[in-house]
Amino acid sequence: MKKINLSMLILLLSLSFQLFAQPIESPLNSYQKIDEALAKNEINAADAAGYRVLAFFNDQSLPTQFFDDPGAAQTIPSDMLLSAAQELLKDMQLTLAVQVYSYIIPPAYRRNGGEKDNDEFPKPSEIPSQDWSFVEDLTTEVRLWYLKDNLDQYNLAVKLKALLAGHIIAEEKKLMGRTHMRDDLNSRSIFVRIGLTRTQPNGGDGKLDIYIYNLEGANPPKAWVQVYNVDDVSGVGCSAKPSYMAVNFAWAKTADAKKVASTLAHEYFHTIQNTYNRKAACREYDKIDEGTATYIKHHIYPKYNDEHDWWEFSENGSMSLINEDYETWPFYYFMVEMNGSFSMPKLYEMMGSQRPMDAVDKVLSGGFKKQWLEYAVYEWNQEPLQDGFRQWDNYNIIPGRGTMDASGHLPPIKIEKVTLDANGQYRNDMEMHLKPLTRDFYAYDLSNANIHSISIENPIFWNGRKIKAKALVRKKGQSKFEEILWEDSQVGEYHYCLDKKDENIDLIVLVMGNFQHQSTATVYHGKPAFKVTNLGCYGYKGTLKTIWDFNESERVSHLETTATDFEVRENGMSDDQVFRNQFYAVGGKVSYNYSGSIGPCIGTKSGMLELETGKDFIGLGLAAYNVAPEAWGDYNFSVALKEPFITVTYVCPAPKPPIVGVVAVALDTSVSGKFPKHQGTSHLKGESSGNGWTTIWDFSPVKE
Repeated sequence: MKKINLSMLILLLSLSFQLFAQPIESPLNSYQKIDEALAKNEINAADAAGYRVLAFFNDQSLPTQFFDDPGAAQTIPSDMLLSAAQELLKDMQLTLAVQVYSYIIPPAYRRNGGEKDNDEFPKPSEIPSQDWSFVEDLTTEVRLWYLKDNLDQYNLAVKLKALLAGHIIAEEKKLMGRTHMRDDLNSRSIFVRIGLTRTQPNGGDGKLDIYIYNLEGANPPKAWVQVYNVDDVSGVGCSAKPSYMAVNFAWAKTADAKKVASTLAHEYFHTIQNTYNRKAACREYDKIDEGTATYIKHHIYPKYNDEHDWWEFSENGSMSLINEDYETWPFYYFMVEMNGSFSMPKLYEMMGSQRPMDAVDKVLSGGFKKQWLEYAVYEWNQEPLQDGFRQWDNYNIIPGRGTMDASGHLPPIKIEKVTLDANGQYRNDMEMHLKPLTRDFYAYDLSNANIHSISIENPIFWNGRKIKAKALVRKKGQSKFEEILWEDSQVGEYHYCLDKKDENIDLIVLVMGNFQHQSTATVYHGKPAFKVTNLGCYGYKGTLKTIWDFNESERVSHLETTATDFEVRENGMSDDQVFRNQFYAVGGKVSYNYSGSIGPCIGTKSGMLELETGKDFIGLGLAAYNVAPEAWGDYNFSVALKEPFITVTYVCPAPKPPIVGVVAVALDTSVSGKFPKHQGTSHLKGESSGNGWTTIWDFSPVKE
């Protein structure tokens, strides 16, 4: 056996460790690989759009580097990606553009093979080949194409016609005030390359054509909509266009009937969306179009709940309305519910003069600045919120945070059970990273009987131009939330005193939202603290006793003064809504017991003293409030007396006459520095002594 050099062995071990230490990359699907290549500038936007079309149709001519990795999670792309590719067709590689063109024209006109002469391509007015036939509805002007001699396709065509003519078209017309466009009124030429055009046949007349097309594969599309090309309109980035629809027979023949109906409603709504002019390029509106079309599933079939399959947006507050598509349907549900059904057609009319999110902003009453946070509140979607998606639609998704489980769900956001530390305090720094049109939630269970006061750093502090927040509070004994809007960017902290009747809460949910609606807007980064303590905040009641021993020359004195049932009350808020930490005296009894001597003369006296009460007489000062997790700050008690002196008669041996003397009475203490501080109880309790004085105190918080 050969000997291995020690340094070589170390090198081999090091290399092995580095090899095994490399992170294992997650498998990617075709769409993710295409997006990754685009981000690296390995392909341009036009070719990326073309490759997405090939992936959508499981076309094996897709370059192998874009094939799905084994085990990759499947992405469901926009069913309008064909329309997006059509806008970019002239900028694609020629061979790719020819392939994509074959998918842009209706399925019944497709021919296998490569480039053909112009006269071999179908003409706009041609009907499909002799292999195809149709059923139609003359009232709604729809025509459904199927392969002849295929009874199953025929039966599906009849079923889809009944759904469209009997319910979907009428209901969507009622909402939008219009239906699909005729497809025989515009140019059908498609620019494949400058100087090279191809026809786009339309089924032979102006009716909406719906093609039943069999498309097998591992993850085939359910259905899709494709627009026809039209002549440009001056000042319009995306002109209104007629469309055709296609339904995948391979999916529809085994799919649940409710899903087929819901999908048909979704796709038909795309044909209505395409009848509106848009200010910007068509593809800029695709995400909104998918979100609203997914909401339409609910609008047309409110009990089918097929839209509930798209729950990711409701669960993940870090997903922005700007960047997502299908899963944003709950927001558009909220838009219609809060602003009225007219808001949907108004949104699409507004797109003629506005970019996508600007259009939504203008349709919302008060814009995103007012309504984005309101939507986020409804998204909490659980008790004790008593109005929202759960009640509207039996939609039970709630916000989550953390690592996805095997099914793709996030762990539900935890309602933190607040427990106090050894100092009687609790602090949590709420980490927030809010991009435009995202939201976040923090929830705290405050049912611990030892909690008295709460201080929450205001996330809006100096951030009022981008975020808003609401505190959803449930008071003890109640069954629903009260909503408190925070929008004052000059307030540093908000306080709640659980000792007060109107602030005695046991659950609080903080909802924050970045209402900016432009992708270029600023991100909110913050870690506002949620602080809790057992410090009393409404009042304290207890006993304060001082013992004074004084020896000077011939005079010896011993004075015990006790305030019992001495009660102080919180002194109100300062202008900035932060506690002043001062408590004024409201009542109590003060007794004293004196004994002393001046030389041979003896004096004793006991009795009661009258204390001063009212807001001018501060009985307790707290130098710190809700500073968890730091140690408690200093505090002091002071009992103000109307007559802080007593007169004592000292009886002397005869024949010396009595001596009348005056003794000062003081009841106060200051706890700081070396003196005992809070020991994890809610009592202000302790004892201190020095220079002849001993002070003993014991006070407990009181509730209103």
